[in-house]
Amino acid sequence: MTDRHNWKLGASTCILRGADNHTDEGFASYKDAGIKYAEFTVPVWDGSFEKLDFYDNPEKLFETAKRHDVEFATFHAPFSRDVSLSHPDENVRVEAIKLIKKTIASAIKIGIKTIVLHPSAGWSETYSDREAYIRQSIEHVRDINDYCQSLGGVIALENMTEDAMCGCSSEMIRFLEEIPTLAVCFDANHCTVARSEEYLADLFNAGMKGRIKAVHISDYDLDIEAHRLPGDGKNNWNKILSMLEKLEFDGVFMYEVSKPNDRENAYTPQDVKHNFSLLMNGKI
Repeated sequence: MTDRHNWKLGASTCILRGADNHTDEGFASYKDAGIKYAEFTVPVWDGSFEKLDFYDNPEKLFETAKRHDVEFATFHAPFSRDVSLSHPDENVRVEAIKLIKKTIASAIKIGIKTIVLHPSAGWSETYSDREAYIRQSIEHVRDINDYCQSLGGVIALENMTEDAMCGCSSEMIRFLEEIPTLAVCFDANHCTVARSEEYLADLFNAGMKGRIKAVHISDYDLDIEAHRLPGDGKNNWNKILSMLEKLEFDGVFMYEVSKPNDRENAYTPQDVKHNFSLLMNGKI
């Protein structure tokens, strides 16, 4: 069992709101807030990876963050409706896997060893044969996981919302059982089948202690993901943190918040730092 008070604070770079803000000024805002760790994540559909020259020169991003003492703890592999391991078109899936592997190589090149991966697109999905798509996704995840491991990294598979894969704990457990070296990225904003603490309890009861290597922390009203700060939603944070401790999570406590639709201004690293202090002191 781990202790939440030993967890290190991090914030996804989604808080910077786009490639154009992955700059000295952007990472200085992390340092000013006392946040040392980040997850690198940008949209794939707007050319952000190209803008940052991440495919050919990821060191540029690394050096920008390093100038402000910010370290990348995790990398979020690209995802979209077409960059999906569950896409019905095999040719689209093949290209998606090539792109995902390309970004993984760049991430590991600059020392990011934990790669967050979606098992499917993550939006509304219907399957004429869901079992066939699950088997398909498992094999693609296995392939990507093997590739990542060959470079010295680890894949952390993210739980998704109800209609996507791993929206229910039984599907996540199946992935973990079939791929023993696979890890988990637990997203506290995605549990729309059961509450987050129940999803985590299922992982615990299935013997998955030590398998959670990354987390995405945000709040919502238990129905539609919203990526609000903890306390601005209906998550039971003490129960969630207690289950993460029981599951022996000891990674970076990574906030994934940006600008909810119902909020006028985007969150800042200072907001994250303040919220983390409240959360760890039992005030949320």
